[in-house]
Amino acid sequence: MKRLFTIVCLLLATLTLPAQYRRPPYGDLYESVTVAAMREDVRFLASAALEGRKAGSEGEREAARYVSSRLEEEGVDVLTGPQGEPFGIRQENGDTLSSHNVLAFIPGYDKSVADHYIVIGARLDNIGTYELTIDGEKVTRICYGANGNASGLAMLIQLASMLQRNKVLLRRSVIIAAFGASCMLGAGSWYFLHRSFS
Repeated sequence: MKRLFTIVCLLLATLTLPAQYRRPPYGDLYESVTVAAMREDVRFLASAALEGRKAGSEGEREAARYVSSRLEEEGVDVLTGPQGEPFGIRQENGDTLSSHNVLAFIPGYDKSVADHYIVIGARLDNIGTYELTIDGEKVTRICYGANGNASGLAMLIQLASMLQRNKVLLRRSVIIAAFGASCMLGAGSWYFLHRSFS
């Protein structure tokens, strides 16, 4: 009986000891600086204060300032200044909608291909707000845009940071772009391709 008791105690000890030291899968992921920074970026970019970042809105301009400052914090050379590169879109009613692209640059080390560029971009704007009628009352709803595209911008910032830290490995140069007015027929990316460096 004493021998059986000893065996049971040893068996229980071997089963419970490893469980005490087992780490949850991906445990470090939730504690990483990168994930915390991305959460903070998405929290700001998808906040109610930016009112959905509609093209031409103050929320989109604030998002451009935020992305520009975050890229600078990460040590990436921002080409377009704190406001981004302004451009205008003529609308059907004749008015001009003003938007902004944020462009940054990471140079490649190989002089033979450093003037060949890899462009990595994300959409800066979202669809903004919309009105609907609920029980006869007009209500304004915000399309916060966490997945359209605050998460993409957060990833863009982190990717730019990682490329900047490892730029000695880059043969070609990299342009980081946050395109404004993308929900309006890709206007920011069109402007970048046809006007930005001409």
